[in-house]
Amino acid sequence: MYFRRHSPTAAWRFAMALAAFVISFSVRDLLDDWLTSVSDRGLIVFLPAILFVTYFTGFGPATLTLILSALSVWYFFLPPYYSLRLDIDGAIVLGTFLVGGAIGIVLVHWLRITITRAEALARQRQVLSRMASSLSTSTAESNSQTAN
Repeated sequence: MYFRRHSPTAAWRFAMALAAFVISFSVRDLLDDWLTSVSDRGLIVFLPAILFVTYFTGFGPATLTLILSALSVWYFFLPPYYSLRLDIDGAIVLGTFLVGGAIGIVLVHWLRITITRAEALARQRQVLSRMASSLSTSTAESNSQTAN
């Protein structure tokens, strides 16, 4: 994968996080009338952006995406709208969103680490396999020369 083979700069990674947040916010805002009646108030729209950012850019940018998403949810999409006040229902929805997002970040980050380790082990195995085959080839050649 391009994103994992090339190490992008921190500025690029955080710019991707910001772009993913803006896209998810725009989608959520466009669907506002339809999603307001949903029990989670349509906050699920932010989750793909958070998980995408975690997988492709890492833990820090994903955390930024989660924080920006939570703040925008709190201000724009939870009653009382355009206010940072929260009633008990809003606090439960926001808390659930934060916990779910944090768990998603941790799991996807752990997946990235596991994939990176597996790829490193595969490369190490290839090198050891080549070394073993070259050793067996040179040992066979030296045995055939000794026999002659």
